[in-house]
Amino acid sequence: MLHLTNDSVDFRVKALVRDSIDSYISVAGHSIRQYEDFYELNLRKSTFNIGLQDFNIAGDNKIAWHKEFVTIENIFLESEESNLAINGTLSKSRNEILRFSSDSLNMNILNYFIGDESTRLSGFMNGDIMIGEVFAKPKIYSSFRADSLLVNDDWVGDVIVESDYNYDLEQFEFKADIERGNLPAFKLKGIFAPGEKGEIDAVANFDRFRVNSLSPLLSGVLEDLKGTITGEIQLSGPLAKPHFEGGLTLSQIGMKVPLMQTHYNFVGQHEVKIVDTAFVFPKINFVDSKEGTTGVVHGSINHHGFDDLFFDLKIDANNLLAMDLEKGDNKYFFGKAYATGKMKILGPIEELLLEMTVRTEKNTDFKLPISSNLEVERSKFVTFSEPPSIYTELLLEEQELIDLRGLTLKINVAVTPDAHAELIMDETVGDIISGVGKGELRIEMKPSGELEIFGDYELEKGDYLFTMRNLINKPFVLERGGKLNWKGDPYNAQIDLRAKYSTRTTINSMVSSAPENQRVTVDLYLILKGPLMNPTISFEIELPGSSPAWQDELRNKLTNADRLNQQAFSILVLNMFWDEDPAAQTAGSGLAANSVQVLSNQFSNWINSGTKDFIDINMNYSTRSTIDQYDELEIGISKGFYDDRIIVNGILDVPMAGGSTAAQESKEFAGDVEVLYKITKDGRVKVKAFNRNNQNNPARGNTANYTQGVGIQYQKDFNTWGPFLKRFFSFKKEPEPQVELVID
Repeated sequence: MLHLTNDSVDFRVKALVRDSIDSYISVAGHSIRQYEDFYELNLRKSTFNIGLQDFNIAGDNKIAWHKEFVTIENIFLESEESNLAINGTLSKSRNEILRFSSDSLNMNILNYFIGDESTRLSGFMNGDIMIGEVFAKPKIYSSFRADSLLVNDDWVGDVIVESDYNYDLEQFEFKADIERGNLPAFKLKGIFAPGEKGEIDAVANFDRFRVNSLSPLLSGVLEDLKGTITGEIQLSGPLAKPHFEGGLTLSQIGMKVPLMQTHYNFVGQHEVKIVDTAFVFPKINFVDSKEGTTGVVHGSINHHGFDDLFFDLKIDANNLLAMDLEKGDNKYFFGKAYATGKMKILGPIEELLLEMTVRTEKNTDFKLPISSNLEVERSKFVTFSEPPSIYTELLLEEQELIDLRGLTLKINVAVTPDAHAELIMDETVGDIISGVGKGELRIEMKPSGELEIFGDYELEKGDYLFTMRNLINKPFVLERGGKLNWKGDPYNAQIDLRAKYSTRTTINSMVSSAPENQRVTVDLYLILKGPLMNPTISFEIELPGSSPAWQDELRNKLTNADRLNQQAFSILVLNMFWDEDPAAQTAGSGLAANSVQVLSNQFSNWINSGTKDFIDINMNYSTRSTIDQYDELEIGISKGFYDDRIIVNGILDVPMAGGSTAAQESKEFAGDVEVLYKITKDGRVKVKAFNRNNQNNPARGNTANYTQGVGIQYQKDFNTWGPFLKRFFSFKKEPEPQVELVID
């Protein structure tokens, strides 16, 4: 609202300024033109806010301006806990100054102007800042202190700043101190001579200065900085390109790498050399604070006048804990990773590159969830409704990207069998592919958070709990030689896997000469090929340990693919072969048997969740399919000793309720025991001793109850015939390949 009278104006203005925090302004006042080029403004009581602080402007003030000066009288900005007074004159005269006087001014007002959530200031400022000769050669004088300054809730101390201008020497003289209680932590003292070159000459002293104050400079890359620095830095020469010289001693330095959730501590004290354009770091030994694994870092952080930081650091890792992510810390993967090799941190802070060339070490456990919790009912190899393409598109659309704040991650990793990996299809029911293997992978994560994986991975061993619509819950053992190949998309790998599920059931419906009530071991092979999210599935069924005649008869009856699939799903769902004679079908008992097996498998998973680090226990309950049979509980136990150099496997068949009188009279405990010893550490040469129950082997039905044996095994892989023939027909020993990890 405006009210004009001759040379005066009464006004009242209300406004809303949209920003990260909206500003509400209500200003009223009176302006008058006293004479030509001279104006006065009087503000009545007004209100406004800066960030979260509300201010009032009291009345009885004056602002006068002319082309040669500006005078401000009695401008008081008041809030509940802060006061700022502005008085003085801006002109060419050295005798006139504009003074800003603060009394307990809350410094969180500065956060609104900083605008960066990673840097939060708090504390209270008291003192004066004065400006003179604004219309000539501006001079700034100050004498103020910031009490209990906190940066991101870390106490820095009390900051005292003073500056003055020496007219005789025509130079600014300044000093700054940071005190923690009665102990000085930082002192800066020097002079600055304005002029054509703008010469500076100053000395900065650090005395157990806490590095947590530097956290905002490294936000998103390093967090939770701790420790102290002590030393001196001298700077001199032109302000645009000063000369730096000095050294800083680092003590008890610790930090967190948020991307990998790892914490590291420097070992001992180390001196960082300060030169004109860089901080030069010697070789510094460090350990992770959780498990004590080690590494060495060295290199430099380059700069231009302490600005435009450019990192050039190298890390040598020796079985270092390089990743320690819990579920939910990362949208793509989690687990632990131990690595040996070389790493580089290169580039400016806003475009940092973390590059690694490493190999995995023992106890690495990497988990890659394939589906989110929102899609657990759809993340199956066997689907019943939506086309796989729609499922895959929705999965990719729902992935949330990670903001890496400019960080690019490139990892070249030689995966060894020491590393355990899991592809989690549906964790709620245990639908997980897990195993160990070897391969060469390249993992890249862009600043936007987009993840890409390239390379091949070959399984050594593993398992897969096959689940389908909560009807099937069967443990498969992955066979050696299975392959996964990535060409970018982590969810679109090409797979070639073969897994085995072993059970015991009657086979007389498929093998005419088999006894009606005798259970034999049946191996069902699941073969997965093609895209990870929608592979082609096929089956094979074998009778290990049975007579060749029985195996041939079964093989001949399963040449038709539809019949093979029918029998495969019958074994998975009913734990029995499907009898094509309608009068002999026992689907009801089969479904009951499957329900019992699902419960026993889930019970096994529950037991192993608490004991797997010590011993593997598997339980399988088989119900009878005819009145002449009895229910059977199969308990499997596996235990490794001396870093798995010795492995003991045992299976105990416990007869339970049911069966005819004759069957109950003949039933007895039966079991198999196998001891495997790796003569060589890599497992190429092994010795195996076993004790097997012949009750489970129809080919030995008329022999003794048990068969014992000892064998020796040698294993080596070849990709072509040439190395194979050379290995066994040449007297010259072939040297083992040597792998060297190098970063240019």
